[in-house]
Order: sequence, then C-alpha cells, then structure tokens
Amino acid sequence: MANWCSNSVVFQAEPAQLSKIQSLFLQLAALAESTGEGQLPSFIHEQEGYFFDIGWEEDVLFYATRWVPNTDYLIEVAEFFGAEFKHYYAQTSNSVYGVATYQDGVLTITDLNNSDFDLYNLDPDSGLYQFEGQSYESSEEILDILIERKQQINDLTD
Repeated sequence: MANWCSNSVVFQAEPAQLSKIQSLFLQLAALAESTGEGQLPSFIHEQEGYFFDIGWEEDVLFYATRWVPNTDYLIEVAEFFGAEFKHYYAQTSNSVYGVATYQDGVLTITDLNNSDFDLYNLDPDSGLYQFEGQSYESSEEILDILIERKQQINDLTD
C-alpha cells in the first residue's frame, strides 16, 4: 500500500492560461472520480507519478501522489501552458517535505532531509512537539520553520 504524498501548487501565468490549467485539472479530477484511478494529462507519456484526489480551491491545485512528489510532471504542465509555479509537498512518515519553485525555466528545490526530522520530537505526556526549547501543536509548524531557514541560506548563497 502506498504512502500518500500531499501536494499543493500555485501556478502563475496569464489569466487565460491559468484558466486552461484549472480546466485541465478539473477534467482530470472528474475522470479520476469516474474511473477510481489516478490521472495524468494526455501530453505526459509516463506510466507513473499519477495525480490522485485532485481538487482546485481558490487558485490552488491540491492532489496526492504515491510516496513522492511529481514535480517533473508539473514542469511539463508549466511548459505546456507557459506558466511558473510554487509546489509544496509533504509525506512526513518518509521524511519528505519541501517546496519546489519553477520560475523563468529554472527549478529550485528546498527540501528537508532525515537529520532535519531528528531536530524535534513529540512529548508523549503533553502531546506537543518540542523544538529548540519551544512547544508546538503541529510538526508542520516546525517543518515550515526549517524550510524557511534553508531557503534563507539558499538565498544568501545564490
């Protein structure tokens, strides 16, 4: 059984192109609903990396993939429609958490590694996550802090 990776994407393009991207994914969502199977756009000729549980809310695409994000397919969608994107993904049980940005034809990925996940722990008594002497209700808060720090470091080295 697959572990599901949660994905959310914000595309940037001309309004007409954004409308086409939204229409594509809403069509894929309807097809997935009727077939019970993951979907790929017709111009992607692969046999893995399917989009599952597709939804679109307030200009954000939400979907699931098996185990890992499918950022390469998002690049194909972006190139097909002349768009850029920011892709957020998480599958924390396998230490997958990150952000991919595709802008001006360049992909930049900031993700966490296993040692980042070792920086916090869950206190079984309080049910809160402990990180750098502070308590958090959600591990995602901590992971977002770690991603932001890595992005700041990347910005300094660029």
